[in-house]
Amino acid sequence: MRKTLLIVLALVLLAAGTALAFGLPGGLGGGPSAKKNTLTLGQANAGLKPYEGSALAPAAVEYITIGDADFDDFSLRLAKMQIISGFAARVVDDANAKLDAAQTKEELTKLQENITVATNALQPLVAEGAALIAKAPQLLTNLKSKLTSNPMLLADVTKVLDVDKIKAIAEHISKLVTDLTALAGKIKDKLAALPVP
Repeated sequence: MRKTLLIVLALVLLAAGTALAFGLPGGLGGGPSAKKNTLTLGQANAGLKPYEGSALAPAAVEYITIGDADFDDFSLRLAKMQIISGFAARVVDDANAKLDAAQTKEELTKLQENITVATNALQPLVAEGAALIAKAPQLLTNLKSKLTSNPMLLADVTKVLDVDKIKAIAEHISKLVTDLTALAGKIKDKLAALPVP
């Protein structure tokens, strides 16, 4: 009887150790881990794909998925906000650096084109930011109940759903829209002041 109990105990420990080692549900505090993904500018917005590889394209953004549909969708949407706002910030910096020296219609038109593309990509993200800010607290509450046995994954999820961080991104996007609008006005004025050929 004692020998049988020892064998059963050894099998239970072996099974638990295997689950822990492979990150399987039921492991001792284990469970699935966050999967790291990358998002490029063109993946975030197909209209921005022509800018990939240019000086205006930010590096790919890393985001995580965990196999939960609601969280994975949220994480991807937030990553899109980050990379598109990164592109818009580069467009603003580029236009500020070149506007004073731009003297020809071609130079000004190119700056104008970049600003229009960035503005069109960025404006929908103002509402998107508000939507994610509203959704984050409830999503975090739901996931806390699901991930109580996986504190490491819960910590990763909590970082993504940090409302203060999302608010900062949303505020940055609103400022960029204002900056782009102001630059568009300056370029329009400068184009209008060019001598007629």
